[in-house]
Amino acid sequence: MDFVKILKRSFAITVRYRALWLFGFILALAGGGGGGNFNPGGSSSYRAGGNGGGPSGPTPGPYPGGPQWLEVGTILLIVAAIVAFIILIVTVLMILQALARTAIIGMVDEVEETEQTSVRSGLHILWSRRGLNLLLIEALTTIAWIIVAPAMVITALLPGALILTGNVVLIVAGVLAAGILLLIVIAILTIVGVAFSIVMEIVRRECVLGEKGVLESIHDGILTVRYHLADVGLMWLLMTGISIAWSIVMIPAGIICLILGLLIGGPPAILAYAASHSWVAAAVIGAPLFLIAMILPLTFINGLYLVFQSSAWTLTYREIRAQEVAPAVDEVPPPLPEVEPVPA
Repeated sequence: MDFVKILKRSFAITVRYRALWLFGFILALAGGGGGGNFNPGGSSSYRAGGNGGGPSGPTPGPYPGGPQWLEVGTILLIVAAIVAFIILIVTVLMILQALARTAIIGMVDEVEETEQTSVRSGLHILWSRRGLNLLLIEALTTIAWIIVAPAMVITALLPGALILTGNVVLIVAGVLAAGILLLIVIAILTIVGVAFSIVMEIVRRECVLGEKGVLESIHDGILTVRYHLADVGLMWLLMTGISIAWSIVMIPAGIICLILGLLIGGPPAILAYAASHSWVAAAVIGAPLFLIAMILPLTFINGLYLVFQSSAWTLTYREIRAQEVAPAVDEVPPPLPEVEPVPA
């Protein structure tokens, strides 16, 4: 497999076909989402006695429907609302990622077949059974990771429960065992994560380009990686190296975008503060301008890289399929020579 040719062709596709930029931008924007942690603080503590010097005597303990129960219920509602909001955001981002990936994969394949593509074509590709199947694949694999990874970590930490015994020997043994098991689990998850990332690149293309179902795409993707491990593994190493180099390049790009954001958002914020003498007004006016000026260029640039990356894997998949078809064509026996009729 000519990896240099694949990388050059991927770069040419990324630069030439601007319709891909939109879906690369969406993919980069969706891939940048992250969850947050909610740390409730400042809650009051109701104690029996010690009411701050009031003359009415000790304060009664908590009772159902009392102030503490109301406070705990409010906190639980807030936590539940935040968790639900995070789940909603993650779900929306996952849907956008799957649909954008579907469009980019299909459009690059269309470029290789017809030398042209368009935004309308990308929308047609993602709004199809292929997009739905890829979304289901992404959802199933994400749920599997959410279940398996924490379960393995919790299992590794179980020996640490020996600290509850109060026995020094058992506590030391439990902490050591938990630490060793945790390191083993982290190593296993790292190896499995690498293998998973490699397999998923092929599985996605089995789904979109092969137009296969969910389970069939996963099965055939694993078999493809197994039978073409050298080619797929070398491409993964190349893309990993390029990704590291790209991360280094993005450092000065991020600094430039940071300065641009300060130049665009700073003056309006200063004027707002000078007019109102309020930091809130300055933040409300300046912060959105700063974030837009900083995030949008970085997202667009990263989207171009994601288009290049996806194109490289799509061309790799096409090359693998071409290698599988070529031997089958070569093995076709030549036609038998025609037998001339025997004269009577």
